[in-house]
Amino acid sequence: VHGPGAQPSPPRMANPKPSRRRPDGPEDANPLNRRLPAEVISRRRPAPPKVAQHVEEQKGSNVTTELRDVLAMKPEARARWLSKALIHAGDGRLDKKAVF
Repeated sequence: VHGPGAQPSPPRMANPKPSRRRPDGPEDANPLNRRLPAEVISRRRPAPPKVAQHVEEQKGSNVTTELRDVLAMKPEARARWLSKALIHAGDGRLDKKAVF
């Protein structure tokens, strides 16, 4: 097939020998070679509504924050109420915004 007018045939590709190596890297006794990637999973609890927190804070305190109740008190009782309310607000048993 080698003549002056004959076209040269394309070179034959030898069948490539399948590689015994792993495509993701060398194989050895190291267990970290084929490890899974690390993942961080956390389950978050939904925060309770703020209204419920406000009610719970007032349950810890026996001081009322209703405006009608406070204005209905006599001046001496209102002074005692204010001192109790400020103490409870300082302790965190009563919401500071509810006092003022």
